[in-house]
Amino acid sequence: MYRIGDPTRPESPTVFKVFYPPGCTIEAHTHDCDYTEIILEGSQRVGATWHEAGDIRIGLANRGYGPLVAGPEGTTVLFMFATGAWPAIKLGNNDGSTLGSEILEAHFEKVQAGDAEVSFIPDRYRRVMSRKPRAVPLAPFLRCRSSD
Repeated sequence: MYRIGDPTRPESPTVFKVFYPPGCTIEAHTHDCDYTEIILEGSQRVGATWHEAGDIRIGLANRGYGPLVAGPEGTTVLFMFATGAWPAIKLGNNDGSTLGSEILEAHFEKVQAGDAEVSFIPDRYRRVMSRKPRAVPLAPFLRCRSSD
C-alpha cells in the first residue's frame, strides 16, 4: 500500500494492487471514500457486469456494490482510493468474513515497517512485485468464497 504525499496523513490518496485467485468471491460492500480501479489482468464480475483487462471502474463513497467474483483466470486490480479510508464496510446481512480489512491493515503496517515479507506471491507475479515501490497482493489474507 502506498500513500501519495505525506504517508502519515489519513487524507492522503492510497494506492495498492490486488490479485484475486480464480473464482474468489468478495461480498457486497462499500468504502468511506471515492475510488478508481483498473483491471490489469484477467476478468472480474461486479454484480451482473463483467470487466476485463484494461477496464476502469469508478466507485463512489458510501455506494454499495458487489459481490465481486474473479474470473476463471483470476484477476489483478490496481486500486486508487481518494483518501486512506479504503477499508471495506460490510453491507446488509453480509457478515464481513470475505472483506478482511482489519487483517489487511495489520499486514500493510508490518510490510511498511519491514517486519513482514511478501513471500506468498505466485512466481509469475514475483518479478513484478519485487520492483520498488512494491505492491502487496491482498487475496491471500481474504477468506474467498468459491463461486461454484
